[in-house]
This record gives sequence, structure tokens and C-alpha cells, in this order.
Amino acid sequence: MNIPASPSALQINAPSYVKNQKLIQWVQEIASLTQPDQVHWCDGSAAEYDTLCDLLVKAGSLKKIESCKTQKLLFSNLRSYGCGAS
Repeated sequence: MNIPASPSALQINAPSYVKNQKLIQWVQEIASLTQPDQVHWCDGSAAEYDTLCDLLVKAGSLKKIESCKTQKLLFSNLRSYGCGAS
């Protein structure tokens, strides 16, 4: 059953650097269809990178390589891609 999109279902809080109104409307539309807990706008900063890496480390998906401060190892569940034993 299709659920009609409700544009006001989630506040997407587009940052001031996002000027493209069509993009903002599209994100709002997709958010209303997918109903995420939150929408995060990426700014590409080093601080954002560090925060996202820390979240992935805590989740067990990313492992820092102790011998090299700039490299990390990302683990993926190959079963989610249809690979590996089922």
C-alpha cells in the first residue's frame, strides 16, 4: 500500500549553505517517503569526517589501524550484498 507523502512529516533543517530549493524539496519528499529518524546534511569538513568515523568505530564497522594514523579498515557485511554463505 502506498502512503501519501506528507511534506511536513519531518523537519529536514537544510543548512544555510544549501541554496538549491529543488534539492531541499527533493530531500523533504524523500524523507517523507522513507521516514528517517533524522536527516544529516554533509558539509565535508574534517570534523564531520572524524565524527562519522567515531560512530562507525563504535558500531564495529570501522577499525583504526594503529600503525598508521591516517588509515582505517572498513568492514562490510557481504551477506547484505548477496555474497558469502547464507
